[in-house]
Amino acid sequence: MKQFRKRLIAGGLALLALALLVPVLVSQFPARSLLLETILEFGHVPLFGLISLCLLAFSLVLWGEKFRNRWAHYLLALAGTCTLTLVSEVVQFYGPRDASIMDLVRDLVGGTSALVLVSGLDAKLLQGVSASARRWSIILQIGSVLLVLLFLIPLALAFQAYRQRNLSFPSICRFEDVWETKFLSTKDAQAEFISAPSAWTASGDGSAGHVHFFPANYPALILVEPVPDWRDFEFFVFEIYSELGTEIDMALRIDDRWHDQT
Repeated sequence: MKQFRKRLIAGGLALLALALLVPVLVSQFPARSLLLETILEFGHVPLFGLISLCLLAFSLVLWGEKFRNRWAHYLLALAGTCTLTLVSEVVQFYGPRDASIMDLVRDLVGGTSALVLVSGLDAKLLQGVSASARRWSIILQIGSVLLVLLFLIPLALAFQAYRQRNLSFPSICRFEDVWETKFLSTKDAQAEFISAPSAWTASGDGSAGHVHFFPANYPALILVEPVPDWRDFEFFVFEIYSELGTEIDMALRIDDRWHDQT
């Protein structure tokens, strides 16, 4: 009966690890914000941390003291996490989502960091370990925490970009600050920040955006997620400077929140 209970718990843990992996493999999200995109990217770290801990618990429950060295359970959990990470990226490559090297790195960092942190709290694992080994364990734990915090930097930068965007309103884009690049996108075009041409007297602050449109049906410079509430304003103003000898046609399109993104 005890053996059956162990196998039942181990099976549940294995299913839980696989269930946690399902959203990564099949979930598709609609058009989303920079903030949500950044949160979802960082979510790979804690998600695979949980998966690695499920696999560790699975090994401990199913095999317990069968391994003479307790480190074997951690190595098995790490190997399982690496395998699931690779499988998930391969499935995404052929499935509805896109595979990503950075997602692979986040997965591995999350799984490895969780195992390192838990190993430092495992009394049975540390029993009889030398003082030098304990010091190395603490160093690895601190390194794991710092590594996870490193992947929080993009989230902090996203919050800062939103803050600067709101402070700059009603100006939407001046092509002068790094945070503006978070909300700039192009389609069949290339954009860069430059000093304004000397002949362009309208540019009072000396900065400008140089946009090169490639031959295509609808090349575009896209301003993503401007401040949405424009009710206190009557006009939308933008300035274009061109040294071309002929006139060109340009179109301005504003997509509201109900636009289907086509």
